Amino acid sequence: MHIRRFALIAVLTLSAVTIEAGVPTSINVQGRLTDSNGTPFIAGPRVMTFKIYDSAIDGTEIWPGGIGETQSVLVDPDGLWSTRIGAIMPLTSSVFADSVCWLEIIVDDGADVRTTLPRIRLVTGPYAQRVATVDGATGGTIMSPISIEGTVATTVRTTDSNTTLGADDSVLLVSDSLIVTLPVAASCAGRQYVIKKISTAGTTLIVTSPGSGDLIDGETELKHSIQYQSTTLVSDGVRNWFVID
Repeated sequence: MHIRRFALIAVLTLSAVTIEAGVPTSINVQGRLTDSNGTPFIAGPRVMTFKIYDSAIDGTEIWPGGIGETQSVLVDPDGLWSTRIGAIMPLTSSVFADSVCWLEIIVDDGADVRTTLPRIRLVTGPYAQRVATVDGATGGTIMSPISIEGTVATTVRTTDSNTTLGADDSVLLVSDSLIVTLPVAASCAGRQYVIKKISTAGTTLIVTSPGSGDLIDGETELKHSIQYQSTTLVSDGVRNWFVID
């Protein structure tokens, strides 16, 4: 039976196995094996060898080195299989130091010669390994867009007196008639604040930092006069605050 194709049926995801600072050491991989006619492989165990390279063809093997990581993987009646690479020879952050990595899989079906499948580019999930370089950091700047999945801690503060928003604020609930002063826009590029009036009386006045020359959507102040009125503001890092809701 000749191997013709290999199809990923799920996005590569990080496993729950962890090492120092909670960084996963393995990657969940799923796929499907068929013959040249698209017929699924006969169900049963197959020997698979996994390697990671720095290019789609030829190149240098960057993990694990030598003969690769060999596993006995169970294939179901539809040709589907699933395993965790790095389960035997752990993956580390250094494996994903390059911008592009390619996974090579060699399959021994027990009948024909060992077949090397076309390499598959590793994207998204595996590169989360690189967060190991951020663990324990006390400061610095990430110079590229990031996205966060899951729960992000949010600071909620309630006040009944005039206040200036600080670096630790996220959501401010205003319970009286007062003035909320924004920090200097240039000092907090991309920072986002939510200000909500929770009282029925009075007016909440949102103003820019005195002498800063900052504006809020072209104005120097913003008013909340209705209970539960809320505004989300974000700094452009220059001299402006923008209303984004």
